[in-house]
Amino acid sequence: MKTNVYGLLCATQRIAPGMIERAKSKQQQQQQQAILVTGATASMRGKPFTVGFAPQKGAQRLLSQSLARDLGPKGVHVGLFILDGQVGTSKDFESKLHPDAIADAYWNIANQHPSAWSFETELRPSVENW
Repeated sequence: MKTNVYGLLCATQRIAPGMIERAKSKQQQQQQQAILVTGATASMRGKPFTVGFAPQKGAQRLLSQSLARDLGPKGVHVGLFILDGQVGTSKDFESKLHPDAIADAYWNIANQHPSAWSFETELRPSVENW
């Protein structure tokens, strides 16, 4: 809970005021202000093997949703990524998430036009049994 929930809350309290100010500034309107949170499938459903992990990720998801609703109208895009799978190495990219592909997805969401912001984005390898 300290990392997934309290850490997100504290970090957002520190960075959001400056992001809001930059979003208001006419000079900075071309530059997107985004807080992107890494979540997990466990935030959407608990299973016996996620009992120690799912409650924290669920709370993080709800906090992210609240932040998105509060900060969005102030010009700060808050998005949550649900990573459904393991991040792989160069040997096993067919069955695991590729770090560069994850980074590309984050970049694309961070640069969305404000008229069409995503909140929740799921990423999984094509072979993932979901």
